Amino acid sequence: MDLKSLILIAAAVSLSGCGQTPTEDAAFKHFAKGQVMAYEGNLDDALEELHQAIQANPDLSVIHTAIGDIHRRQGNYVLAVRSYQSASEVNPYAFLPHYNLGVTYQLLAKAESIIEEFQAYLRLAANVYIRAVTLRPDDFETNLNLSVCYFQLGKNDLAEQYCRRAIDIDPENTHAYSNLGIIFDRQGRLYDAIRAYKASLERDSQQSPILINLGSTYLKQNRFDAALEAFELAAQVDPTNASPWERMGGMYYRQEKFDNALAAYRKAVKLDSSSASAHRGIGVIHMTRFVKDTSNTQLRDEALAAWNWSLEINPAQPHLIRLIKKYTPQYTGPKL
Repeated sequence: MDLKSLILIAAAVSLSGCGQTPTEDAAFKHFAKGQVMAYEGNLDDALEELHQAIQANPDLSVIHTAIGDIHRRQGNYVLAVRSYQSASEVNPYAFLPHYNLGVTYQLLAKAESIIEEFQAYLRLAANVYIRAVTLRPDDFETNLNLSVCYFQLGKNDLAEQYCRRAIDIDPENTHAYSNLGIIFDRQGRLYDAIRAYKASLERDSQQSPILINLGSTYLKQNRFDAALEAFELAAQVDPTNASPWERMGGMYYRQEKFDNALAAYRKAVKLDSSSASAHRGIGVIHMTRFVKDTSNTQLRDEALAAWNWSLEINPAQPHLIRLIKKYTPQYTGPKL
């Protein structure tokens, strides 16, 4: 049986019932046709069919939800929110529109650059997820998403609570353990964070971002050998990733192993020439050496060049701007 047939059967189960009225029958026909069109990628035509289904019978939550799904696929998050809200109002006990509404609020938050608006969308998402998790307490994604919302809102206790609940639901999920590690790290519970990261890596050792997080937590404890091992493993797992080399550069700099630090930062730049932090790191090493030997102006010039590259990539570095101003030599040529 192909997927189109499955869609039609699902539509029939969702909409049909004893004594189906003509309006319900019309709604079903438009809904089924719209779902097939959506599956085939004809989203605008699908929306037209689904809107006709709503006109025939506006009290069917599944139709509002289907419209919201298409709007979300098209990136029309505001319209998707309206449709999911309508679906939730028509059927307050339907899990899916509540969950999808929460996801859409999170997408709106992710696209928002104003912190107040970002937080407002996250609060809306959290409120909707609370309703969804009440309807379906054992849904893994809802609990994990709710944890993420609370983490981003700075509510670490609630973030931990729902992340642990997600782990209870799916004890083998690597993302839940890594998220728990991030929550612990923010709270300064570094040993708890390390245990959580290792639990994630025990289930999948090929996770470069988690190895980087683990190494960064070791660095906070000044455990340089453990940090180096984690960063080197991250680089092996993902040889194209510049991030572990950037972290190694910072670690070596803290140890005043400047040659090693410079080599690590240069490797990061080779892998990702758009890394503002790696260019900045190269500049920091050169300038540190210049301060110890002010006669070597080449070091100063190389530092300033690296910092200027870093600022071209990311101008939002006020501290770096101040350093460039401080160390740039004054022009002493003839005055007009």
